[in-house]
Order: sequence, then C-alpha cells, then structure tokens
Amino acid sequence: MSQRALAIAVAVSLSVGAVWYFSQKDTRGQTDGNALATQRHLEQSVPPASSSAHAAQSGIGSTSPSADRSARSDGYSGYRWRLGDPGIAADEADARWLGLHGYPDPEVEMRLRTLPLPALRTLAASGNQAAQSILAYRSARDGAPPAEVRALLSESAKAGSVYALKTAGDIHLMVEGYQDPALANAYYMLQARAGDQAGFVQGMITDNLLDPEQRLRARVVEQALWKELQLSSRGDSPARPGYQDFLDRGVAADNK
Repeated sequence: MSQRALAIAVAVSLSVGAVWYFSQKDTRGQTDGNALATQRHLEQSVPPASSSAHAAQSGIGSTSPSADRSARSDGYSGYRWRLGDPGIAADEADARWLGLHGYPDPEVEMRLRTLPLPALRTLAASGNQAAQSILAYRSARDGAPPAEVRALLSESAKAGSVYALKTAGDIHLMVEGYQDPALANAYYMLQARAGDQAGFVQGMITDNLLDPEQRLRARVVEQALWKELQLSSRGDSPARPGYQDFLDRGVAADNK
C-alpha cells in the first residue's frame, strides 16, 4: 500500500469512528446538534470550488440577483452567502448552487430545526424544500412511520432538492429506529450523482460500515431510487462548483 493510500485509510478510519459514535447517541435532546456538526465537518472536507471561472463554466453564475432575492422572500428559502458565517459554502457561487438545490443557509437551518411543528408543516406543504427535509428528519426522530418520512423526502428530491437526498442519508445513518447503513450509503451516493461532491465523502465513509452483501444491496437500492425519484431527468443540470475538480483530483491520485 502506498503512503498516500495508507494516509487515506487512516483518515477514513478516524472519520468512521466519529460518525458511528454519533449514530449510537441519537437522542431527542442531543442528536440535531451532534449530527449537524458531524455532517458539516464531512462536507467541509470536500475541496472548495477552484475559481469563479469554473463556476461560470458550470452555469452557476447565471441566476440573477433578483431571482436570489425572490427565493429568500419568505426568510426560509435559498442560501444567503455571509463571509463570516459561510456554513458549508465555499464562496458565493457555491452558496447559490446550494440554495437552488434545497440547502438552507446556517441561520435558516437552525431556525427550521427549532420552528414549532405546525409552522414547519405549513412551510413544507407550501413546497419549501428545506422545510420538507427538516420536517422529515424531525418526524423520523419523533418516531413517525417510515412511509410518511419517505414521502416528504421523495417529493422534495423530485422537485430538485439534493439536500433531501443528503437528509435521507443522515436519517438512515443516525436516527434511532431508522438506522440502515446500506440505505444511508445509497442516498449519499445519489447525492453525489445529483451533482454534490460531498456525497462521495459521506458515501465513502458509510461504505466502510458495510459487509459485501450490504454493499450490493446499497448499489441495487441506489439505482432503483435513481429511477423512482426521476433523478436522471436532471442529468444536464450544472453540478456544484468544484465537482469536476474533485473528480479530476481523484482520477489523478488513482493514476499515481
């Protein structure tokens, strides 16, 4: 094993330990904060967009400022770029992509996680993708039937929310009663296929929790969900800034 491969293996082992620790401590009073911190750590390990030129080539910069303001008109939509509190966004172009794919910015995310359930349900019913995903997580944590949780996530994913795919992975990795590493892995890889390189990182980590039979099941479920959620219809949508650079670095490392 090369030194590079060994370093990657060690890093993965440490990350797996951290995620598994949090997956065993999912309680109503503590889970959201721990899970959020863990997932942000994972996502921030993804290399940021290399340049604004790459974002322009990806079509990310085509959204007008007026469209951004409209997306945030209710205070619970979009992803507002703040240099002092960027969340998982690398820059403004990255924040714009996140907002267009269902991700709430850090301030909105925390508000939605503490919003009274009736108000959260109203937002979700109006089609707010971030509200749908967070309602699904909170409902799963509170013991809602899996069909109810899946319906929320499926509706949001079909409407273009990559955040819904990530949230589904989080639920099946960390929420007691829903824990299924193979299903979590399937959703994280869908997140990656939908254009968010953070899904590759989370997929790699959960893959290390699976035995060969579970790994096969994860790939079968991933493909079935890809068709069910009609994700292939968005194949021409621009990927997240830095996505191609992330793939190129992986290929280059593999060729060394």
